[in-house]
Amino acid sequence: MPEPRRETSLDALAPNPGAGAAGERYEQLDGLRGLAALIVVFHHFDRVWSACGRPGWADFLFEKTPLALLVSGGSSVILFFVLSGFVLALPWVRGRPERYGAFAV
Repeated sequence: MPEPRRETSLDALAPNPGAGAAGERYEQLDGLRGLAALIVVFHHFDRVWSACGRPGWADFLFEKTPLALLVSGGSSVILFFVLSGFVLALPWVRGRPERYGAFAV
């Protein structure tokens, strides 16, 4: 049975799977983008629910309380695109642009 692989100091420098040309991946930004996408899904469900006639207590909760953030689809779309643009621009800012074929993939 093979021994378990121990991490060396060089392993810590290796890029994460799916990393761009810079060899880095910002998992926190991936999390924010995922949260923004989920809020857009909630926004679409809320629009359908309001078209079907949601009760007055739900109108109050999702329009006049902090829970309105859960259905703020427009703001979440803007956040998603800003974060995506930031991540896509990083290789060019660092002076290591990718070739178009790698970028397109």
